[in-house]
Amino acid sequence: MLALLFIAALLTLAGGALPNSQDYFNEIESHLNKKRSQLESSVFVSYDENRNPYPSIWYEYDDFIAALRPIAVGGLGGGDVAKFFYVGQTDNLRVVNGLVNVAAFLAQGHVVSIKYDACDEFNVDKTDFTEKYAISNSCGQWGRSYQDEVCVGNDAYMTCDVDVDIKMTAVTSLNEKKAPPPFYCKPKKSATDFTGHWDRSTGTLDETLPFSNRRGRVDTAGCCWFGRGVLLTRGTCKFGRLNHFLGREAAAQGFLNFVDVDFCNYPSVVCQGEDSRNLRWSVGMFEWADAVQTYRDATSGEEYLSALNKFVEGGFANVNEFIDLVGYALPFDCFEPNCEAAETKVREERRKMFQNILFNVLQVPELVEVDVTTPSTPSPTRQVVVPDPNPRPTMAPIKAVDPPSPPIIVSTPPTPNPTTDPTLKPTVVRPKIPQQINAGPFTNNPTDIPIPPSDTDLIGLQPAAASTIGKERISLMLGWCLLCFIIS
Repeated sequence: MLALLFIAALLTLAGGALPNSQDYFNEIESHLNKKRSQLESSVFVSYDENRNPYPSIWYEYDDFIAALRPIAVGGLGGGDVAKFFYVGQTDNLRVVNGLVNVAAFLAQGHVVSIKYDACDEFNVDKTDFTEKYAISNSCGQWGRSYQDEVCVGNDAYMTCDVDVDIKMTAVTSLNEKKAPPPFYCKPKKSATDFTGHWDRSTGTLDETLPFSNRRGRVDTAGCCWFGRGVLLTRGTCKFGRLNHFLGREAAAQGFLNFVDVDFCNYPSVVCQGEDSRNLRWSVGMFEWADAVQTYRDATSGEEYLSALNKFVEGGFANVNEFIDLVGYALPFDCFEPNCEAAETKVREERRKMFQNILFNVLQVPELVEVDVTTPSTPSPTRQVVVPDPNPRPTMAPIKAVDPPSPPIIVSTPPTPNPTTDPTLKPTVVRPKIPQQINAGPFTNNPTDIPIPPSDTDLIGLQPAAASTIGKERISLMLGWCLLCFIIS
């Protein structure tokens, strides 16, 4: 008996499902299933070029549930650094808090990818304020350089190496006439090789002269780290962390919750191949658990999960104040006017979608007095305050959902056709990035393109420290140990 208890305690500390996590998920799934038709008509819906709605091809309800279950119940990784998608595992509110988190996740996913029916980031940055789009935007839009967004500190080793000899092409692009083609990365044919631009006014590719993105790139060598999945996860650090917790590196560490893919060698696997239906969701759920649920404002000290609890306890008031934390956790990381305008647009759409999911689709406030497990210590009755400055969207067929405004960041999926050999091994190469004050065409001779060292700031992620969930696991182990002592 003592041996069994001791083994159970070790398993709890080493990883695996949280206590009763299956029960928590079952409550969430049960409520989501009841609201399935509303979710499919309001959230899992995309729009064509004429803003006509249709059931999303790339993002379906069944795939969402199938991906959510293992990450909410078993988590990714192990020990105190395991990543769980929060469905209310650490409080007595259970289904209510969990559904608020699900609503926030779906709101963000709908705004950046679902409504475009896109798995890949697409070309949207008009770098010289005309209808010209740099082909090298695959290296980074809005002044970013995705390959230089590396992990720092103790997590630096997780960063994916950059291979300038690899070739990949995105599966999806913007589903509009004359829109730029899918992003791609490919090696340079020579030292003077360059990329041009896509002219949307004519729907043609112009490669007569080099045309740079905002960071001065005029090639796509090593630029394979553009966004993918429901949250458009991007950058060498985030793909490296995916590999560590969900991909091949997870297997090397003995974690059982992994897929046999190498996100560093083949980031396109998120949108291509037999695992894509799950990965396009799982990758976003991991980033949500890794970056949003662990978010802490450096100035105010506000934490996302604490803010979520306060939001529920406060009767669902101050909706925008809460949901805006998602934007702080997943920033555009750019400061020029066009980018700030795009980020503002995403924020407004996310606010609107979150309120629609929370109040109209899932009707979460109505569960406060119905499905919530009452805490052992009596608490004041919550007064649900539903913000209503303007009439909220009503539950209705797809046509009732407000059509999206012109796209910000991606698509009609063609038949997946990987152009990359997944067995290619990356090399440790940090290509230098050419700098240019004004984005657009170079006027000098292509052979004289200056390539000074990159001055990109390193972008760090939240350290993999013990979370609230991790602390609960430790408490449970102490309980096991105490029980062992009493029995002995």
